[in-house]
Formats: sequence, structure tokens, C-alpha cells
Amino acid sequence: MDYASQLESPKWHKRRDEILARDKHKCRMCGKGKSIWTKHNDKFYNLGIDHSCSEITTDDIFTTKFSTIEFKSLIHSNRIEILRINQESETYVAVSDNGILGVMDSNTANALKSGLEPSKVEWNLVRHKSGMLYFLVNLKDADLSKVKAKTAYLTETPLFLNVHHKHYIIQHKAWEYDDEDLITLCNECHAKVHQSIGAPVYSDKNGFVKEIPLTPCLRCGGTGYFPEYKHVEHGICFRCRGARFEELIQYMPNLDKAPKEDLPF
Repeated sequence: MDYASQLESPKWHKRRDEILARDKHKCRMCGKGKSIWTKHNDKFYNLGIDHSCSEITTDDIFTTKFSTIEFKSLIHSNRIEILRINQESETYVAVSDNGILGVMDSNTANALKSGLEPSKVEWNLVRHKSGMLYFLVNLKDADLSKVKAKTAYLTETPLFLNVHHKHYIIQHKAWEYDDEDLITLCNECHAKVHQSIGAPVYSDKNGFVKEIPLTPCLRCGGTGYFPEYKHVEHGICFRCRGARFEELIQYMPNLDKAPKEDLPF
């Protein structure tokens, strides 16, 4: 199975999801998550790193349905709007009286709700469909100083999350690596790592491991794919076709059938 096929395998998707969940869907280098696409204007927004809600100001508030944000006018009504998405780790939140736009994790949102006195909270179930619960909460006297959130800002270079292999072992499938060998990186940090550090390549024959001098693909830097272009041939790098290394490109897409004596490992 070539690397391109491995990246489309349900086994890799499962392993990738495990690592993303472990790393809380954040880049381990810069702390950012993936960009969010808005149906409203067909643009991408990046979410910054955690900081206090009191530091956030904007003219928009938003609700979200899965990965789609729908913008609506700012209403000065001194309330917080919480949209909870089934099976999602993030809870989107907006406080309209202060023009606050941000993202909280579910634990923070629940802690905020439970910490409010009943007399200061007016719960109204507005909508319940597709596994979503949407509430309006009166926060006239709520203290948001300890609530962590993230700003959203327009970007022409959206972020996507990759699972980076710290090294490669030729005989291993993409999902056959230990947890400590895999790490979540955004596409920008991922490219920087491959350009500056790279990922050593090893051959493991009968328990004997040796490093192989291979040159990362000049286009993808050795990742083999671009998840942001998964709608085009599943995001597989058009230069190396998933081979990842310059020395192996000539054998693609049938690397498994290449004469062993011709391969550098």
C-alpha cells in the first residue's frame, strides 16, 4: 500500500483522530486550532490562542452549525449565547453587550453556567435539532474575567491541523507509530518543521534500524499531502504523489512493486 492510499485508509483516519483528540485539536507549537469557514461570506477565519474574554472586542457575534458560521447583527441585550454541538470539544460563545466574540471549551462553558446564581440566569431553549442545543443566558451580573476565549480574525491563509510523524520507518504504515512519535501541528508549523528539522527516515530489517539519507519532496516538504486541498485528489501532493521523498518519486504510484534492489533501503 503506497503512502497516498495509507492516508485515505480508515485506520489512519482513526489514528489521526486519536492524536487530534489527545492534543485537544490544537497545534502543539503555536497553540492554534484549525480555521473556520463561514458560509455567510465564503471566507476563512483563524482562531487565536486562549486569552481573557475582557480582551476581546468585535462588531460581530456568531452562531455555528458544525463547521459553518452564520453571522448576524450585533444586538445590545446584555446576554451570552452558547451553542453546544453534539460530540464537539469546542463551544462557541458571544457576549453582545461588550462585543465579545470567542470560543470556549465545553468544560469552561459548563463551569460558567453552573457558577451563575439562578436568579441571575434566564434559560430559554431556543432550538434543539441535529444534536444541537442553543440557549440564551442573561448575564447582567456575571463575572467573565476568568473565562478564556479566542478571537476570530479574517485570513487569506487558513490553518489546518496535520498529524506530524517525528520520524518515518519505511516498513511501517502511517498508523503503526507509537503515540510519542506523533504530534498535532498546524499546516504552517508543520511546513516549518519539515523545512528546518525534517523527519529522519529509518529502515527496520529484522530489528536492525538504520537511518536512510532521503530528500524530502520539494513541494510538500515530505508530508506527502495537503489536507487543505483534500477536495482535489484527496489532497495528495501532485509532485510526489504521496512518495514524500525525491528519490522515490520515480517509482510512484507503484512503490510497492518497485525492484527492491533499486530502492535506497
